[in-house]
Amino acid sequence: MNFFLSRKLRKWREGKLEQEEIVRCGTAVVPAVLDALNDPSPRLRKNAAEGLGLIGDRNTVPALIEAVKDREWYVVIAAAKALGQIKDSRATKPLLEVLRSSSDSTIVRMAAAERCYVSAIQSPIVSLETSFLIALA
Repeated sequence: MNFFLSRKLRKWREGKLEQEEIVRCGTAVVPAVLDALNDPSPRLRKNAAEGLGLIGDRNTVPALIEAVKDREWYVVIAAAKALGQIKDSRATKPLLEVLRSSSDSTIVRMAAAERCYVSAIQSPIVSLETSFLIALA
């Protein structure tokens, strides 16, 4: 990784650089942003999920699926939104599981429902089940 890219990533991790600056770097930053999904800071995990959604690399879907299980609701929402932006059918089942979970807050369930609805457009097989679950949310 070149010096300038490393410097941008360091500033981003410190909260001193706008998300858009990292997104403009494209897939070159994906490994570092993926690493940030496991950071102790919930703010950085949330920013990482948001950034990955904006970058749109399908290779990040498995990590974002794991992030949907985060203990912080705002990280879960950011990961669900990112999965919806990427529109990969692998995300549908994990999002449905979040939606079905009675332990998640209403706002998290609503975000999962919204993302499932987006995914259902891409995957008609789950469309009926998703519509039913959205009605329950």
